[in-house]
Amino acid sequence: MKFESVYKSLFSFLLKTSLILWLIVNPGALFAMQCSSIFEEAHQASKKAEFVEALSYWEQLFEDCPQYSFGSKTYFRSFALQNFEEEISDKISSTGFFSYQFKSHLDRGLAAAALNLWDDAETEFNWILKRNPENPYALYNLGSISLSKANWIQALEFFNRASLAKSDFLLALSNQALTLYQLGHLDQAELELRGIVQKYPMFADARAALSALLWHKGFLGEAKSNWAAAVGLDNRYKRQDWLLKIRRWPPEPTKDLLAFLALENS
Repeated sequence: MKFESVYKSLFSFLLKTSLILWLIVNPGALFAMQCSSIFEEAHQASKKAEFVEALSYWEQLFEDCPQYSFGSKTYFRSFALQNFEEEISDKISSTGFFSYQFKSHLDRGLAAAALNLWDDAETEFNWILKRNPENPYALYNLGSISLSKANWIQALEFFNRASLAKSDFLLALSNQALTLYQLGHLDQAELELRGIVQKYPMFADARAALSALLWHKGFLGEAKSNWAAAVGLDNRYKRQDWLLKIRRWPPEPTKDLLAFLALENS
């Protein structure tokens, strides 16, 4: 029996070691596992008619895992609305009603923001905040609009509130650090980015931002190390058009990352 126990422990160790090695040499497999996990979260939230939560997961999926997005948001809208209709008899309460309304206003706000219709988008997000002042998704998107308007202090306030309302809201945490970077608070930005990377090592945005910041501060070797990890997770950060038009970092970290990339490609 003792030999059998030792054998099982050894087998388990070898299996785990093999899996880790396989993931190291096959980073795409780990990326696929992450995308699958996000999809499952989105699917389950939609099934429960938790539309605001579901929208966050679907948006993350469409942004980070386009191969899982079915090319559009049609699946999310049809699934969520159908699910809501099926359960509407059980959700006549104000909670269920307002959850659906929140989703509608958030969706319209996101659509307006995508078209750079900032006033329309702000109206939708502020409607949510009047009813739920600490809604992290409305706060985050108002922060993003403030970034687009170069209102850095207001953006920082919104991102801080969003991250306090939802402690694992990674884009809010990353944008908070990027806004500090923009404001010239480099040490604090570095501290926050390192904290994100340590806690969420597979989050590419923070690693890319840390690469730019470290390059700016003259730590080229460490910048390259973080950059290798960032592009291994998400190679869109190599694309200037994506960084400027879609991800929309503030100008100072964007400028530094592009200068770093120019050095890398020289």
